Amino acid sequence: MKNIAIIVAAGESLRFSKHTPKQYSLINDKPILRWSIETFLSCKSIDNILVVINKKHINLYKNATKGLNLLDCVIGGKTRKESVFLGLKAIEKINPENVLIHDAARPLISKTLIEEIILKLDNYQAVDIGIKLTDTIKQFDIKNNIKIIDRNFLYRTQTPQGFKYRLILDLHKNSNTDYTDDISLCFEKNIDSCKIDGEINNIKITNKHDFEFCKFIMSNKKVYRTGIGLDVHKFSKPLKDTNTIKICGIDVKHNQSIIAHSDGDVGLHAITEALLGSMALGNIGQLFPPNNNKYKNIDSSYFLEYTKKKLKQIGVKILNIDLTIICEKPKIMPYSQVMRENIAKILEINSNQVSVKATTTEKMGFLGSQEGIAAQAICCVTN
Repeated sequence: MKNIAIIVAAGESLRFSKHTPKQYSLINDKPILRWSIETFLSCKSIDNILVVINKKHINLYKNATKGLNLLDCVIGGKTRKESVFLGLKAIEKINPENVLIHDAARPLISKTLIEEIILKLDNYQAVDIGIKLTDTIKQFDIKNNIKIIDRNFLYRTQTPQGFKYRLILDLHKNSNTDYTDDISLCFEKNIDSCKIDGEINNIKITNKHDFEFCKFIMSNKKVYRTGIGLDVHKFSKPLKDTNTIKICGIDVKHNQSIIAHSDGDVGLHAITEALLGSMALGNIGQLFPPNNNKYKNIDSSYFLEYTKKKLKQIGVKILNIDLTIICEKPKIMPYSQVMRENIAKILEINSNQVSVKATTTEKMGFLGSQEGIAAQAICCVTN
């Protein structure tokens, strides 16, 4: 692995809230910590992520990172410096070339900034990021005397900061100074480093005002995507005995069977296609080819479970699904409610986010002559 991100989330956040630590407080139904993690996961240059947590927050962490593919978390120390060092030691066997160290309380970090830091590490041992000050800066002494400070030589440091891994590990091993960031260890030893401009929105959440400001910014960053899925399967000739076919994972009585490589569940297939299409993740034929015997007669919930996990990994939330089954027979509406509940259970959403309807083609075409069954789904998702 070349590039690993360490996200420091071991603080107790006593200044923020007595109830929920700030890194697990929700913004748009998502923990602050998860916002940062998902941004790093979306960067192709980042090979893996390690999170350093407080030992009191293990259950909070598990819930916040559910469905994400991360390195095993590490329990932090009493200070930020100690927590970072424990994180660095935890990846010593992996021995990455570069490491980015980020504060969990900065959920608005961008992919652009992460990629720029990694690019700079090709030529520098360490990369600092910061924002130039624009306000007039005044310093008061104990007698209330005022001194104007030249702001041209001042900036506010942000994270992530980037380092050659072996360098920052050795600096932490050999320093007892408890700095509030990691680049200060490099400054102390005159290590070759560079500074790049940070981002005005990349603020650190310390108090409720910061929290509300982040909520305001993120409310304007929401992106909505839609997907459409269509699936059609042929029926066999009528059978002598009553048969059941799978529709939306539910056994439905019918006097014909479905001809398919998998179980031929048109409902789950259409929904899977819609969700995959919403984020351009391919389609069932590409991901689960019909010439692969692994998928012979497989339960189609497997395809939907796979898609759900993929969406979670990239931080996508399902808002709603609208499914229409098209056939003359069997009758769908008697099963509609249980179908909605089963789809919601698989996708871990509420059943009121799922609609299952049915229609016919007024006996026209191959569907009207009961030669097959079709389903069409549309979905809406968001970040």
